[in-house]
Amino acid sequence: RHPELGQTELYLEKLNEGYRYILSGNYKVIYKIQDENIIISDVFDVRQNPAKMNDESRKK
Repeated sequence: RHPELGQTELYLEKLNEGYRYILSGNYKVIYKIQDENIIISDVFDVRQNPAKMNDESRKK
């Protein structure tokens, strides 16, 4: 209902895509708002090193 409530994801800010996140337990749900849609791009375990969010090997 209110996708703007999520905070800006600082580790992905350099991509200039407007990524935001919400926390659910030990997971960070990374998403962006596109038109009237919410695109979930990643679910990240927050117990890991946050720099891994930018690790290209995770995307494969």
